[in-house]
Amino acid sequence: MRPAVALVVVTLAAVLFSVVSALGALFALGSLEVDPTGEGMIAAYLVLTLVIVAVALLTIGLSLAAFVLAIVVVVKGEGRLRVGAALVLAASVLGLVVSFSVTGDPSGLPDGVGAFATVLSVLDSVVQIARLVMMVAGVVVLILGIRETRQARAAVPGHAPPR
Repeated sequence: MRPAVALVVVTLAAVLFSVVSALGALFALGSLEVDPTGEGMIAAYLVLTLVIVAVALLTIGLSLAAFVLAIVVVVKGEGRLRVGAALVLAASVLGLVVSFSVTGDPSGLPDGVGAFATVLSVLDSVVQIARLVMMVAGVVVLILGIRETRQARAAVPGHAPPR
């Protein structure tokens, strides 16, 4: 039961952190107004780089924790706990296996290649949204499974109610 509760907390933290960091990155990049020839540019980019590295490390840590906890709950859990953990695990694996990226300016490419680059960038966004939806669905199923397990344990005579 405790790994399932920990999985819910870590997964919710990962989802919230992903959304907040994406919005923060958009805000930071949009508000970065520094003279490109001034000394402030170096400091601004250094701070931005450090923030990006910190966000990446925290995201990796949360994702790894959710992955390990999901494996534990899939192996030890039953019923809805196993289904919810499987959804979280599938979302984690989807993020590791499926990734699309295009660098550079697609407008300078020939029409067909530019359109393909645009499709790939849209496809990447769709995959990321699908991952978030799968994680949230997994958390909802996990919460239902936790509640169901606690109710079943409380109904057993002589069993102490969960803390």
